[in-house]
Amino acid sequence: MPLHPSVYDWFPIYGESKLKERLEQMPFHLATQLTDGNLAKCLKSPKGIKGIREHLAKDFDTQRKLLGETIRDAKMSKPIARAVSTVKRHLFAREDTRPIAYINEWLPFKGGHTLSAPFCNALFMRDLKPAKGQTILEIGIGSGYHAALVSETLNNNCEIFGIELDEEYQAFGEKCLRETGYDNIKSIQGDGTKGWPGKVEFDRIYLPCSFIKFPPALVEQLKEGGLIQGQRQLTREEVAQESSNHWWRKWAGLTYESYLNRWRHSTALSTYRKEDGQLVKVSDIYHFWYVALIGSKKYAGSYSFEGGDLTPEMRKLLAIAKEPVTS
Repeated sequence: MPLHPSVYDWFPIYGESKLKERLEQMPFHLATQLTDGNLAKCLKSPKGIKGIREHLAKDFDTQRKLLGETIRDAKMSKPIARAVSTVKRHLFAREDTRPIAYINEWLPFKGGHTLSAPFCNALFMRDLKPAKGQTILEIGIGSGYHAALVSETLNNNCEIFGIELDEEYQAFGEKCLRETGYDNIKSIQGDGTKGWPGKVEFDRIYLPCSFIKFPPALVEQLKEGGLIQGQRQLTREEVAQESSNHWWRKWAGLTYESYLNRWRHSTALSTYRKEDGQLVKVSDIYHFWYVALIGSKKYAGSYSFEGGDLTPEMRKLLAIAKEPVTS
């Protein structure tokens, strides 16, 4: 049986006939959910390209509102959808990718880093359940977009601390946060696997990166009753459960070793609660793909998803975005 719940339970990749049917029944942004798998299919047809062109011709404020509507349509909460509609994602993106900042997909940074897809951010926040007044830690804060979303869901009534290993990326993110006015979010350069410097505790900790296990320093800094979240490597039993008809199976093979050697970046978004000093699982969502957690110790596997460059589909979308608008 397939692993569930899955990212695709909320954000499916539709077959061509189903996507065509949806495009005839509803607005473009809702029909496609603006995800790369569905937009890639749109790039194969004149009608799909027309829909992409019309969407990307809208101003950023309108596109951001429509992206928020897709998140809400996927049954995310009103605060999460409102945050996606509010945070100016293009200001957290690499300059050359800004014309496609409001597609519902990851965007690349150099050095193998990525700006996570809004639908992934939404699922993170859905299960992390942050609350007003809390102190929150993000490991791998990058440009700060995810942290800004978390802050907006709480009407900025929280303190968020972030650690980013890459010095250049951290400096870029700190600049983004200051320029967008998120003074309640603090970012430093450092090794996130060691936790925040000094003796401090957090209500929530999340890691938008893949790993084998949570670093002990982070578990120690999590308050009793607090939640910690990230993308963990699948177990042998979980890989064995995956349906033989699933596309991931066809690519990765049927053995756990093939998963470990090549596909361990396909992870489960797992949320745990700290009870009596131990982590107790709260929830899983399968088929998350994220870059690896990097630090002084090896918490990631031998292979991980790498961002950093534009995909062919992104290049086509950017080319369409640059086309002159015609009536």
